[in-house]
Amino acid sequence: MVLHVASIVALFVDTVAATPVEIRCAQQPTPESWVKWLLPTIIQTLVSLASIGAGVGIAVWSFRRNRQSEHEQWLRNQNAGHEQWVRDQKKAEWKELLAKAAEIERVLPSVPLPLKDRLSKVANRLKPAVNRLSVARASSVFLQDFFESEANVNRFTSFIKDADAADTYIWAFTEVLRGSAEMFVNKTISQDKAERDLDEGDRKIKLEIERISAAYFNFIEWLRCEAAKDLRTVKFR
Repeated sequence: MVLHVASIVALFVDTVAATPVEIRCAQQPTPESWVKWLLPTIIQTLVSLASIGAGVGIAVWSFRRNRQSEHEQWLRNQNAGHEQWVRDQKKAEWKELLAKAAEIERVLPSVPLPLKDRLSKVANRLKPAVNRLSVARASSVFLQDFFESEANVNRFTSFIKDADAADTYIWAFTEVLRGSAEMFVNKTISQDKAERDLDEGDRKIKLEIERISAAYFNFIEWLRCEAAKDLRTVKFR
């Protein structure tokens, strides 16, 4: 009995010794890497910063664009305001120039008048009216571009000289008629001679007034057309 038990024990021991034993140790969980749990936070932060940067960039771009647009609009307004101011100044100078030219029209008789009335109306007022027109032309600053044209200057000054010469011519015949009247009073010439001198003087003065009147109306029509073109109030084809 004892031998049987010993045999069993010995067999068990041999079996255990012959069987390889694999010992497994329980694997301890390793701590997660800090990158693994910090990476989402880093990505979210970067996305947030990128969004904020994009927003700030758009805001700065919009601000600069608006400032640029406002500056450009301000420049356009300034230019438009300056152009309008120059236009108003030119309009004022054209108005003054035409007004002074119109004074000559009031001097020249539009209907036949007796010799005495013609002399009083023209001889005493034509030259001062022409002088005022000359002064208006000389004081024109914003019409400088118009008077830079040699053709315009020549036409303007030609009329001024013509009107001034007409006044001198009329005054010369006035003196001739006055001399004839004095000689008639002093009885150094006959009444017939005095009357002939009066008729001749009347005829020449009348022709001179008609001539300078025609020259004036051509001049004023030209001046009005030039003013309209310069101010662009009408279109010329």
